[in-house]
Order: sequence, then structure tokens, then C-alpha cells
Amino acid sequence: MEQLIEIMINIIKKSSLPFIVSTMLLTIIGSFIGKDMSTISTLCTPQGIPFASLFQLMGLSIIIGIINTIFDLSNTLKKIRLIYQIIIRVFLIITIIVIFVSLFDWFPFYDIHAWVGFFISFSLCFGISMLLSLYFTHKKDQEYEQLLEKYKERRQ
Repeated sequence: MEQLIEIMINIIKKSSLPFIVSTMLLTIIGSFIGKDMSTISTLCTPQGIPFASLFQLMGLSIIIGIINTIFDLSNTLKKIRLIYQIIIRVFLIITIIVIFVSLFDWFPFYDIHAWVGFFISFSLCFGISMLLSLYFTHKKDQEYEQLLEKYKERRQ
């Protein structure tokens, strides 16, 4: 039972960030484009962001949280090289996003400009998150190296 609760908490944690980021980006883009945003995407109306859009983004974020939790918990996936894990994870997430775009008609499905914009946005966000992950991992590695050196000094 405790493990199930821990998994649920992990899903909530891993769902929160995509939801917050997507909502913030939608708000920022909407503030620049204004009421014309409703002509570009069904996520917005001239009055603002409807509750249905927020629930759609929340559903997508929960699915992303579940995918990330599965990848972080699964022992089988730990045997796969990290680069392949990242490729599989990104492929699954893009597939889910494409399904949501199609299901909820977020933007015209056959509009090449919309897809170019999507892939540029996705790549930019993915690149930033990868750089931040690498930076924080490097910082943690440095901390552990320092602690190891201190430990070795005390042992001698």
C-alpha cells in the first residue's frame, strides 16, 4: 500500500511541472497574440482559456507524469541505455501530444506551419530541460566528489 501511495505521489509530482509549464506558455503566448489566439487554437477563446482546455492540458500532463514515473520506476528499463530511454520517452510523449492535438483539435492537423511551430517549441523546451538536467546532475556529481574526497582524507 505504501508503494502505491509513493507511486501516486510521484505521478502527481511529475504531472505538475508539465501542467504548470504548458499553462504558463499558453498564457504568455496568449498575452502577446491577444484575442487573435482563438483563431489559431481551440485552446483559447476571445474571453480567455476555457476550463475544458485546462482539463485537456491536465489530462496530457497526467499521462506524461505516468510515462515518466513508469520509466523512472521500472527495473527493466534501467537495463536499456540512457539514450534509448530518452528516445523512447520522447517518442511516447510526442505520440500522446499528437493524439491530443487530433482529438481536441488544438490546431489544424494538416497545417504544416502549426506543426513546425509545435516541433520548434517542443525542441526548445526539451533542449532547455536537458541542459538544466545536465547542469544539476553535474553539480550533484561535484558535491559527491567533494564528499568522497573529504571521506578519503578522514580515513587516512
